[in-house]
Amino acid sequence: MNPHKIFLQIVERIEKDTVSTFLKIKNKGDKTLESNWRLYSSLGLTPKEDESSFSRTLIEGRYGYIEPNQSWQGLLPGSEIEIGIENWFFSGMKLLSHQGFYITELKEGKELIWGAPEIESSILVPLEKPRMGASPPRRNSYRQKSDIANGLRPRVIPTPKKVLYSGEDVTFDGIRIVTDLDSDDKNTIKDLIGSFNLPNGSYRFEIKKTPSLKDDYQIEIDPTGCQLVAQNSGALSRGLHTFRQLISIQRAQFTLPITKIIDSPDFEYRGLMIDLARHFSPPEQIRKIIETMASYKMNKLQLGISNDEGWRLEIKSIPELTEIGSLRSHHRMDSKGRRRALSPAWGDGHSDTGGFLSRQDFIGLLKFAAQRGVEIVPELNLPGHSNAILRALENTDWCLEDPGDTSRYKSAQGYEKNVVNVGCEDTYRFLRAALEGIRDMYDEARVKFTSIHLGGDEVPFGAWLNSPICHSLDVWSSEWDLANSEDRTEARRVLMQYFHKKAVQIVSETIPSARVGFWHEMASYDDQNDIKSYYNVWLADHDRSSSELKKIQTNKLPFIICNASYYYFDMPYRMVPDEPGLPWAAYTHTEDVFNFDPLKSWDMSSDLADLAIGLQAQLWSETVFSSELMDYYLFPRLLSFAERAWNRKPEEEEWELFHEALKLRELSWLKKLGVSYRPLDDDR
Repeated sequence: MNPHKIFLQIVERIEKDTVSTFLKIKNKGDKTLESNWRLYSSLGLTPKEDESSFSRTLIEGRYGYIEPNQSWQGLLPGSEIEIGIENWFFSGMKLLSHQGFYITELKEGKELIWGAPEIESSILVPLEKPRMGASPPRRNSYRQKSDIANGLRPRVIPTPKKVLYSGEDVTFDGIRIVTDLDSDDKNTIKDLIGSFNLPNGSYRFEIKKTPSLKDDYQIEIDPTGCQLVAQNSGALSRGLHTFRQLISIQRAQFTLPITKIIDSPDFEYRGLMIDLARHFSPPEQIRKIIETMASYKMNKLQLGISNDEGWRLEIKSIPELTEIGSLRSHHRMDSKGRRRALSPAWGDGHSDTGGFLSRQDFIGLLKFAAQRGVEIVPELNLPGHSNAILRALENTDWCLEDPGDTSRYKSAQGYEKNVVNVGCEDTYRFLRAALEGIRDMYDEARVKFTSIHLGGDEVPFGAWLNSPICHSLDVWSSEWDLANSEDRTEARRVLMQYFHKKAVQIVSETIPSARVGFWHEMASYDDQNDIKSYYNVWLADHDRSSSELKKIQTNKLPFIICNASYYYFDMPYRMVPDEPGLPWAAYTHTEDVFNFDPLKSWDMSSDLADLAIGLQAQLWSETVFSSELMDYYLFPRLLSFAERAWNRKPEEEEWELFHEALKLRELSWLKKLGVSYRPLDDDR
């Protein structure tokens, strides 16, 4: 059978006031489609339970196949059949058909790959309201007041704290840099000034660092010259990008406003998390993201190097992590039955797909980020979300699972074996080896290693409860009755606490200078109240009863606001079929991000707000199939986020001034950096 003669189509229609979804299979070939085939998918396609002609097999996560069962009568040439499928997050969206479909044939005891079928355009019921959990689009737009005071136009992004503008400008033909900074700082100045397209000239631009400066940086511009004073190298980069935004070019002449700027951020931590595990992004894309982050004074890049679907950073002492853990394929085993790849996921087809950062890639990124005032924070996920680690090491002597463990669980993403055993000593030996490998890269780059993130989120309930190794730990109580739900909960709490304590201790021994980050679920297990630990809170904004928030406030734990309703940038911008995204939390427009006060997340108290050290935007990459899509998801939303990370509280008249600066200046800068940004809605 030729797979190009098999056509698939997603069809939605209204039945009994609800949306029903179907997968239509069309046979446009000249032979009957018999029962010896399987249709694979990896984005979460689930036939309804009452489908009588098909059986479904889940292999791993959401990857699996459907195949005809005994009721199948064959699909004649020119015929078609509909399979009812469960609605999911992509209901009403064109993304629903991006399943990574491929067909195999069962023949003479072998499974042969036919290939990908043809995909016809989906027929969708119009999206008039959210279907699968996302909050409806909201728009609390602040309109520009008619009596806005005259000031710098267009605005600098993010807005400086204090601007003393004389109302006059100075015109010049080029600049002459005057500085006595070290070679690294001079290289940063040279790179950035070069990217601003400023020629050499007579206008004096003095640049210096003053560590005792109370502000982040200051800029003073007068007719005779400009002076930039920065507190440190990161502030130097931030001040230069403010300088960039002040320049106007007209007829080969340059103009600057005669002004004084004094600037500092509201938040210490102004971060972005990029998930490299679900879909890998190459080093040149990450470098571009770092450059854009620095352009808007962001200073932390959390790189998710591991998750269930992949491990993305070379560790010399554990080569299997990238040799196997960075690859996904239908051909998971080699000819000898040994693991060679992970299962396809999130729209993968049957072919090998993957990638990872080599040591030299990562060292280069560390150096470049440091020059731009951006700190890279590696994230490796433990104890949950560890499918890639476990599958990569299953042919080795590493023992991260208890062979006698009969515990049953399933993760939120459908994995049944994705948790390392917290009672196994190899779990901590592995963590130490991975940290040492990462630390060596920081040392080689001559960059201080100040933060590591260990994940800790979404550990499925039920893990380890029937593990003999865990039962042998000193913390295990022989009095627990695992038939009792309260005892099961207590056993889980004690084991998670055991992991937290040991993990933090290993980080302290391996990288004494580093703080340890976790997602907010782990706050419940921090019994040390160690201020070297911090917590990223990713709750959606409607969540008002989180026990972890109460724990953070009671124990005065530092935390970062990662509010999923506003700062998850894999959410769609708008509720329309062709907008990509995974809308489980919200539809999040650039204006929504701009107008949201982060310290109003979850109706937090002032005591809790005092513990917030910053904000972080997240880009989970389940639906980030290319670098262009990454750019689309992030920009221009990330500029709104950067504004709030620098100036947390929106002012009533600010949005239109911000929007004006985007249109008149910053979209051109993004284009110059090679960013494939999403057009503004009024330009679409």
